[in-house]
Amino acid sequence: MLEKWLPPPEPVEPGQALEPAVEAFTQFLSELLRALAPTSITRYAARCNRDKGSVSRYLSGQRIAPRDFVDDLLRHVAEKYGRPVTPEVQEQAYRLRMAALSVRSKSGHEVEVLRERLGAAERELARAGLRERTLLKALQDAEQQAYRAEQRYRQLEADLAVGQPDSLVVIERVQLSGAAGGLRDELSGLLSEVEGLREELARARDLKGQSEDRCLRLEEQLLGLEAEFDAQRASWAEGQISDAALTRLALLSDVGGRVGTTLDLGATARELSEMLLSLADLVCVDLLERLFWESNLPTDPPDSDSLLRRMSYTWDTKSGNWGEVLQNGTLPLVPASTAIGLALRSGQEALVPVISEDLAEDYAVALGGDTSLVPLVAGCSVVALPLSARGIMLGVVHLLRLPGKAPFAQPDVSLLREAADRAALSLDNARLYLAGSAEFRAAEQRGQIIGEYQRALLPLWLPQPSGVRLAHQYLPGQSEEIVGGDWYDAVPLPGNRVALFVGDVMGHSLTSVAVMGQLRTSARTLAALDLPPHEVLYHLDELAQSLGREQHLATCVFAVYDPIANRIVLANAGHMPPVLIHPDGRAELLEQLPAGAPIGVGGVDFVSQELETPPGSALLLYTDGLVETQDQPLSVGLKRLRDRLSGANQLTPERLCHEALQILQSSDRGDDIALLAAAFDGIPANDVAYWYLQPRNETPGRARRLAGRALRRWGLDELAADTELMISELVTNAVQHAKKPITLRLVRTLVLRCEIGDDSPQLPRRRRIGPDEERGRGLELVAKCADSWGSTRLGGGKIVWFEQRLPH
Repeated sequence: MLEKWLPPPEPVEPGQALEPAVEAFTQFLSELLRALAPTSITRYAARCNRDKGSVSRYLSGQRIAPRDFVDDLLRHVAEKYGRPVTPEVQEQAYRLRMAALSVRSKSGHEVEVLRERLGAAERELARAGLRERTLLKALQDAEQQAYRAEQRYRQLEADLAVGQPDSLVVIERVQLSGAAGGLRDELSGLLSEVEGLREELARARDLKGQSEDRCLRLEEQLLGLEAEFDAQRASWAEGQISDAALTRLALLSDVGGRVGTTLDLGATARELSEMLLSLADLVCVDLLERLFWESNLPTDPPDSDSLLRRMSYTWDTKSGNWGEVLQNGTLPLVPASTAIGLALRSGQEALVPVISEDLAEDYAVALGGDTSLVPLVAGCSVVALPLSARGIMLGVVHLLRLPGKAPFAQPDVSLLREAADRAALSLDNARLYLAGSAEFRAAEQRGQIIGEYQRALLPLWLPQPSGVRLAHQYLPGQSEEIVGGDWYDAVPLPGNRVALFVGDVMGHSLTSVAVMGQLRTSARTLAALDLPPHEVLYHLDELAQSLGREQHLATCVFAVYDPIANRIVLANAGHMPPVLIHPDGRAELLEQLPAGAPIGVGGVDFVSQELETPPGSALLLYTDGLVETQDQPLSVGLKRLRDRLSGANQLTPERLCHEALQILQSSDRGDDIALLAAAFDGIPANDVAYWYLQPRNETPGRARRLAGRALRRWGLDELAADTELMISELVTNAVQHAKKPITLRLVRTLVLRCEIGDDSPQLPRRRRIGPDEERGRGLELVAKCADSWGSTRLGGGKIVWFEQRLPH
C-alpha cells in the first residue's frame, strides 16, 4: 500500500537483528525518510526540532518512535510530493507502531492504546459540544420566529373581532380570515419545530454528558497505567528502585489518587497544594482569571496584563502563619522578574535557589502580599511550574522553602514538573465541567463584554513624558453586575505637561459603557486643546446632557501637571478626592478641592485649584470601587487608603497601585476599580529656556542666537547647527502668520525638545513641492533633521515642536 504513495525505495542495507514487528516499523520509517532525499538524519532532526541521537534511535529500532514523530514524517513527505496523506497509509503507520510497542512493552502498549481511546473520546466530546451549541442557536431562532408569528396571528384575530358588516369590510374580513388561517398553520409548524429541537437538544446534552464521563474514566485509567509504566522504566534503567525513585513514584501515585477527586476547581487546587506541602514550606496554586469567564481559551502564552486568581495556598505551620499575610482571590499583576512570572509567560519551569534582597519586593508582590513579606521572602528558595493541559495554559503552582533548609535543585524541578503536568489534567477536567454549566455560560457572556470593554474603550498603555512616571491598574468587578463605566487616561501637552483624568459613569449596563467611551474620547480631545481643567469638565457636562433622552451622570477628576513649574491644577466633578503624597511621605486626601456636581447635572460651576507638587511627590486618582463597599462606609475606606499610602513617596507608580489595592478584602469587590498613579520627578529650571519674541522680520535671527547660546551653555554644541536651522524655519513661518508675541521654548531631558508657539490656528502640513517652488521647504528640512516633530492646535493658537536625541 505504501509503495503506491511513495517513489521506489533505495536498497536497504541489513542492520542489527530486531524483533519482526519492530523491524517492520523501522523499515517503514526508513522508507519515509528516503522519500525526503537528499535530506540526512542531521538535517531532518533540525527540521523537526529534535535531537539527532533520538532520531537515529527511532530509525535503528533502539526506541519506538512517538506518534507525533510519525505524523510529522508523513506530513513532510506529503508536502514534498504535493499529495495528501491517504487514510490507508496513516492506518498502516499506526498499526505498525502499535505492533512494535506491544512487542517491546506491554505496559507501554496499553498506555498508547488508552491514549488513543482518550483522544477519540475528547474529539467526540468536542463534537458533542459543537452539536449542543448549534442546536441551542437553532432553538433560539425558532422560538423567536414562533413568537413573532403568534403576535401577528393575535393581531389579525383582534382586527377580525372589531370589523364592521358593510360590503367593503366583508371583503376585507374574508382576506383577513384567509391570512389568519395561513398564519395559524405557520405557527403550528413552528411550534412543532421548536418541540422537535428541544427534544434533539436534550438528547445532544445527554450524549455530551456521556462523553464527559467517558473522558474522565479514561483519564483516571491513563494516570494509573502511566504510573505503572514509569515504575517499570525506572526499574529497567536502574536494576532496582532507589530511594529517589520510591519518592517519585509515591508522589505521582498521590497525584493520581488524591488530586481530582471532584470536579470543583477550588477543591482540586486545594488537593494539589496539600499534596505538595511535604516538599516545601508554602505552596500556592494560582489560575488565570480568564478561566472563570471564557471557554475558548487561547493557546498563546499569557501576556503581561494577564491576571491570576489565588485558588489555594497551604503552609507548614512550623514556618509561621502565612494566612495572616496572604489571601485567596484576584492578585495584582505578577512581576516578570520573578520565577512565577517567568513560568507563567514562558510555559517552562523556573528555579531560583536563593531570592536576592533586591528582588524580594517583587516576590512579595507576586505572592499577593505587601512589603511586610519582604523580610520573610528574602533568602528563600522558590520553584514555579506552569499548569498546562491540552495545549492551554491554566496557571502556575509555586513552592517556597525558607532559609536554613536545602534550596530546591534540578532533580526537585524534574519531579515536580511531572506532578504538575498530571495535576493540570485534573484541573482542566474541572474547568471543562465548569464550562458546560449554565452558570458559566452566563459568566462567559459577561466576561466577553468585559474583554471587549477593556480592549476597545480603555487605553492599552500610557505615555511616559519627561518629569513624570505613570502607571495604571484596572480590575473588573466580581459581582454579577460586572459591566462598569470606570475610565482613565493621560494626554501629553505642550511644555512637557501632561493631563491626567479618571472618571466613573454611574450605573452598570452597556449604556454606561457607551457613555464612558464617548466621555473619554471627548476628554482626550478637550485636553489636547490645552483648556483649563474646569473648562474641560464644563464641556463634558454639556456633552453628557445631550447624550440621548435619559440623564447620564458621571464623576470625573481632571488634573494638569507641569513638571517645569512643579505645580498641578485640578478640578473635580463629584469624584473621589485624589491622594497627594508629599516628599516627606505624608499622604493627604485633597478634600479641600471643591467637589462640584457630577457631569450631566447641568448648570453647575466647576473650579480649578492649583497646588505645589515638588519633586518626590506622587498622586493617586481612583474610582469609588476601591474605597466603598457594601460592608464599609466611604469615610472608613478613605481613611484606610490614606493610612496605607503614608510613607509611600519612594514607591514606583506600579508599586503605588499595588499598595492601594491592599486595602481590599477578597470579597469586597462588587464594583470595578480604575487606578492612575503618577510619580512627579519634575524638570530642573536649568534645563529649560523660554523666550517671548515679537513677530518681526529680524526675529528668526534673534531666535537662532538665543537658542545657540542655550545649547552651548548645556554643552550641546553638536546639535547647534541643525537646531538653529530648524528654529529659523519654524520661527519664520510663525512671523508670517502671528499677530501676537511668539513663544520659543527649549527643554533638555532625555531628548532636546523645541516648541514654537503663535496665535494662528492654522497647522502646518507637509506637501509635495515642485522643483521650481521656493516656499514650503521648511517642513521638509525639519522632518529630515529632527528625530520626531509635530504640531498641536491650542485654544489660542498652535504649537509646532521637534525633538532630537542627545549626543552620547
